[in-house]
Amino acid sequence: MIKTFFLLSLIPLALVTQNNKKVDSLLKIYNSLPDNADKVYILDRLHYATLYNDVGLAKKYAFNMLDLATKLNETEEIGFANFNIGTSFRQIGQKDSATIFFKKAQSIFKTNGYAEGETLVNNAFATLALEKGDHKLAFELTQKNVTIAQANNNLRGEGLAYKFMGLIFREKGDFENALAYCYKALKLLTKPYDRLERADTLSEIGRIETELGNFENANTYLYEAKAIYEQENDQDFLAQSLMNIGGNYYHLKAYNKAEKTLTQALQLARKVPSPTVECLALFELGKTYIRLNQPHKALNYLKTAMDFGKKNNRIMDVIKSAYQISEFYYEENNTDMALKYANNAINLADSVGLHVMRMHTYELRSNIYKKRSAFKPAVEDFTKFKFIQDSLFQIEKTKEIEKLKTIYETEKKELQIAQQETAISLLEQEARINNLQKLLLGGGLVLSLLFFGLGFYAIRQKMKRNHLEKERVKAELAFKKKELTTHALHLAKKNEVLENLKQQAKALKVASKESKGYQELIKTINFDQKDDKNWENFTQYFEQVHKDFSFNVKTKYPEVTKNELRFMALLKMNMSSKEIATILNISTGGVKKARHRLRKKMDLTPQDSLENAVLAI
Repeated sequence: MIKTFFLLSLIPLALVTQNNKKVDSLLKIYNSLPDNADKVYILDRLHYATLYNDVGLAKKYAFNMLDLATKLNETEEIGFANFNIGTSFRQIGQKDSATIFFKKAQSIFKTNGYAEGETLVNNAFATLALEKGDHKLAFELTQKNVTIAQANNNLRGEGLAYKFMGLIFREKGDFENALAYCYKALKLLTKPYDRLERADTLSEIGRIETELGNFENANTYLYEAKAIYEQENDQDFLAQSLMNIGGNYYHLKAYNKAEKTLTQALQLARKVPSPTVECLALFELGKTYIRLNQPHKALNYLKTAMDFGKKNNRIMDVIKSAYQISEFYYEENNTDMALKYANNAINLADSVGLHVMRMHTYELRSNIYKKRSAFKPAVEDFTKFKFIQDSLFQIEKTKEIEKLKTIYETEKKELQIAQQETAISLLEQEARINNLQKLLLGGGLVLSLLFFGLGFYAIRQKMKRNHLEKERVKAELAFKKKELTTHALHLAKKNEVLENLKQQAKALKVASKESKGYQELIKTINFDQKDDKNWENFTQYFEQVHKDFSFNVKTKYPEVTKNELRFMALLKMNMSSKEIATILNISTGGVKKARHRLRKKMDLTPQDSLENAVLAI
């Protein structure tokens, strides 16, 4: 983007935190300038100064910027003007129009190699992807921004990318990674002009703490962010902070504080305007008035939130509102109205594949039917609720396994880097020795006096090289041990998930008339539990760490079976009886029996330790 020009120095620094005066100052400069590049830059600043306070005016400045940049044939500024227009449309929820202008900006930036512009567009498309629930695309686009920022030594750009990664992981429910990326962002966003970005990051940490149930801690971060937004007169994000703080007060059962704060958020959101915050504030106020025992007010806010969601095509907000209204009528014993809104919530959740909301609403509707003494549909809904709950449980367990895989892949890359560095050090040492040897040979008798000294030096270098090689082997062995442990844990998790799923399928088989489908599922689980492919992979990793273990066992104890050899391998890894039971898919009693049989085959006395005997092999 064009650098700040001399005329901009006329704007006092204090005006940065006084938005209205800042806009007035920018307008004075704008009106005093001829049509030139400085004027284009002023329009860009005016756009951002008004974006979160008067989006209509911000959009007008963006279009004026496009007209002037086109007139002056300023290619880069044409790209940024299109981006600003797209941002204005996104701010008011017109995503299709926003996408059109973002694509125009992207084409200009890519054609002309404007890295900063590419970063902005990537972030805009990542935001849109996240709103659609496409976390993978959002992460890929943000990772591109990290790469671009690092290539250009742009610490601020890298910090902004990490902040957005924190948001992505929060949306995915991976709060550990979400916090890690947010703290990385805070370390990089330290300059005075990074204050708003720091506030956004603090606000994001607050939301993560809310998700973790640490509501008081969350408000600490949110209030810190709120103070910055107030100083910078950032009305949109101030409204969001107030809404989040009010939501935390609701969870802390401080309902009067929640009502006061959420009302402020709603008023500010309508002033900005910010449809997202307005809808959420309406919904949260509806919930709060239920707790304040003001049912008519509560119902009014919830229905307003539902209508607002329909008007702005915010399906999730419509579903949440319909569910809350259904629950309200259920508690009021109005089962007709409760059933009407529950049906509405389920139909909408089905249409967009929101399984969590389907699950909760099936459970609610089951209770409504039960209250109406309609036991058959009540059982059917409860069965659907349990099936979705079990499916989501399976997904969560799969995520845990994937997290283990991610840790393993990260460590693998780190080891490869360490090995490369060691190899480079070895080559450098070898090159030095070769050069010394050449000097020694070329010098002949003249350098013979130095022979012993150089020989001693060469020996020392060789010793250093041997030490580096030992360190490399040691690092590789340590990594292989981690790899082996990760694989064993993967087996344990897989079997635990499968066993839980099997027990739940058996329970559902008894409760449901459609028992055939559940029986097929149970057969599939049994087959997967007995699958030897995972054990083949485990054995490969194990033999890399404990070479010739299987051969030595078979040589010393030929009567040991295949399953007992597996048992001994897990003992060799110092696994607990509970972990062994899960990995081998047997009971803890089965582990005791296996230990007893193995002790007999190894001819151990009662005083001998089975673990020590296995470790000695």
